[in-house]
Amino acid sequence: MPLELDLPPFRCLESRPEVSISFEGRDLRVPEGISVAAALLLHGLPPGRRSAIGGAQRCAYCLIGQCFECTMTIDGVPYRQACMTTVEAGMTVERQVG
Repeated sequence: MPLELDLPPFRCLESRPEVSISFEGRDLRVPEGISVAAALLLHGLPPGRRSAIGGAQRCAYCLIGQCFECTMTIDGVPYRQACMTTVEAGMTVERQVG
Protein backbone atom coordinates (compact mmCIF):
# COMPACT_ATOMS: atom_id res chain seq x y z
CA MET A 1 0.00 0.00 0.00
CA PRO A 2 1.28 3.47 -0.79
CA LEU A 3 0.76 5.05 2.64
CA GLU A 4 3.20 4.50 5.47
CA LEU A 5 1.36 2.16 7.82
CA ASP A 6 3.88 2.38 10.65
CA LEU A 7 1.95 5.24 12.25
CA PRO A 8 -0.20 4.60 15.34
CA PRO A 9 -3.60 5.04 13.63
CA PHE A 10 -2.67 2.50 10.94
CA ARG A 11 -0.91 -0.21 12.96
CA CYS A 12 -4.21 -2.01 13.58
CA LEU A 13 -4.54 -2.54 9.79
CA GLU A 14 -1.32 -4.56 9.54
CA SER A 15 -2.85 -7.64 11.19
CA ARG A 16 -6.02 -7.64 9.07
CA PRO A 17 -6.29 -10.01 6.13
CA GLU A 18 -6.51 -8.32 2.74
CA VAL A 19 -9.19 -8.62 0.08
CA SER A 20 -9.20 -7.55 -3.57
CA ILE A 21 -11.59 -4.96 -4.93
CA SER A 22 -11.79 -3.39 -8.37
CA PHE A 23 -11.74 0.39 -8.66
CA GLU A 24 -12.40 1.65 -12.18
CA GLY A 25 -10.62 -1.35 -13.66
CA ARG A 26 -7.70 -1.36 -11.20
CA ASP A 27 -7.30 -4.25 -8.78
CA LEU A 28 -6.58 -3.04 -5.26
CA ARG A 29 -5.58 -5.07 -2.21
CA VAL A 30 -7.12 -3.53 0.89
CA PRO A 31 -7.54 -4.51 4.56
CA GLU A 32 -10.71 -6.45 5.20
CA GLY A 33 -13.44 -4.68 7.18
CA ILE A 34 -12.63 -1.05 6.37
CA SER A 35 -14.85 1.33 4.43
CA VAL A 36 -14.59 1.77 0.68
CA ALA A 37 -13.60 5.42 1.29
CA ALA A 38 -10.77 4.39 3.64
CA ALA A 39 -9.59 1.74 1.17
CA LEU A 40 -9.35 4.29 -1.64
CA LEU A 41 -7.62 6.83 0.59
CA LEU A 42 -5.02 4.20 1.53
CA HIS A 43 -4.19 3.96 -2.17
CA GLY A 44 -4.07 7.72 -2.66
CA LEU A 45 -7.30 7.74 -4.65
CA PRO A 46 -9.99 10.34 -3.90
CA PRO A 47 -13.20 8.60 -2.85
CA GLY A 48 -16.03 10.56 -4.32
CA ARG A 49 -18.23 11.50 -7.19
CA ARG A 50 -17.70 13.91 -10.04
CA SER A 51 -19.71 17.13 -10.06
CA ALA A 52 -22.69 17.15 -12.41
CA ILE A 53 -21.62 20.64 -13.52
CA GLY A 54 -18.16 20.57 -15.04
CA GLY A 55 -17.18 17.09 -13.85
CA ALA A 56 -14.91 18.34 -11.05
CA GLN A 57 -13.67 15.66 -8.66
CA ARG A 58 -15.41 15.72 -5.28
CA CYS A 59 -14.03 13.91 -2.26
CA ALA A 60 -15.26 12.44 0.99
CA TYR A 61 -15.69 15.36 3.36
CA CYS A 62 -17.13 14.13 6.63
CA LEU A 63 -16.52 10.34 6.50
CA ILE A 64 -19.55 9.80 8.75
CA GLY A 65 -22.35 9.60 6.18
CA GLN A 66 -23.67 13.16 6.42
CA CYS A 67 -22.32 15.02 3.38
CA PHE A 68 -22.95 12.51 0.53
CA GLU A 69 -19.83 13.72 -1.33
CA CYS A 70 -18.47 10.18 -1.43
CA THR A 71 -21.37 8.60 -3.31
CA MET A 72 -20.14 6.04 -5.83
CA THR A 73 -21.47 3.17 -7.88
CA ILE A 74 -20.68 0.02 -5.91
CA ASP A 75 -21.42 -3.37 -7.44
CA GLY A 76 -23.62 -1.67 -10.02
CA VAL A 77 -25.72 0.22 -7.48
CA PRO A 78 -25.40 4.02 -7.78
CA TYR A 79 -25.49 6.56 -4.93
CA ARG A 80 -23.86 4.29 -2.35
CA GLN A 81 -21.89 6.14 0.30
CA ALA A 82 -18.28 4.95 0.18
CA CYS A 83 -17.70 6.01 3.79
CA MET A 84 -20.60 3.87 5.03
CA THR A 85 -19.95 0.78 2.88
CA THR A 86 -17.57 -1.94 4.08
CA VAL A 87 -15.27 -3.49 1.48
CA GLU A 88 -15.99 -7.04 0.42
CA ALA A 89 -13.86 -9.36 -1.69
CA GLY A 90 -14.58 -8.93 -5.39
CA MET A 91 -16.42 -5.63 -4.96
CA THR A 92 -16.51 -3.32 -7.99
CA VAL A 93 -16.33 0.43 -7.34
CA GLU A 94 -16.68 3.29 -9.83
CA ARG A 95 -17.01 7.05 -9.54
CA GLN A 96 -20.31 8.51 -10.61
CA VAL A 97 -21.35 11.87 -11.96
CA GLY A 98 -23.80 13.91 -9.91
